[in-house]
Amino acid sequence: MASVVCPGVPDEEVVALAVDQGRVLVTEDKDFGALAVVAKMAPLGVVRLSLPRFDPIKKASRLVAVLASEDPIGNILVVEPTRTRSHSIL
Repeated sequence: MASVVCPGVPDEEVVALAVDQGRVLVTEDKDFGALAVVAKMAPLGVVRLSLPRFDPIKKASRLVAVLASEDPIGNILVVEPTRTRSHSIL
């Protein structure tokens, strides 16, 4: 399944698209986790990258490593440089 990039689109529309298409949302924006939990607009899962000063290649490598060991389905994963926090969206 191809990725969808939505720069400049309101957060609610991005989450609605992820919900409609049954996708996991990968973002660097904290607001998507709040929308999933508080507004009950839960996509399949949310992966938030909190990797300041990481270049795009290192971010992608860290994301791949996390997804090899953590399941984003039904969760919000917060990917940090040395740890990953997981919170259920259910």
